Amino acid sequence: MIINRTLALSAIALAAISLSACKDEARTKTESKESAVMSDGTKVETKTETDVKVDEHGNRTGTVESTTTVDPEGMMNKETTEEVHEEVR
Repeated sequence: MIINRTLALSAIALAAISLSACKDEARTKTESKESAVMSDGTKVETKTETDVKVDEHGNRTGTVESTTTVDPEGMMNKETTEEVHEEVR
């Protein structure tokens, strides 16, 4: 019970600090995760994080981070690819 209260208070404090630091900037962050198994047994997993910031002048900066992991059947053959794209409007 004490740990839950401590955790809750810590989360509230971090949220308050974060919100006070981002007065002039709106921010939206989304995450998605997709996975599939191909007919040959290969597992493919893609995790995408999108972060959009809007400053006080209405300028938008979008960052998309994508991580794709391909794991064919067998040992020691997993491959991970990471990509980061940033766009300013």
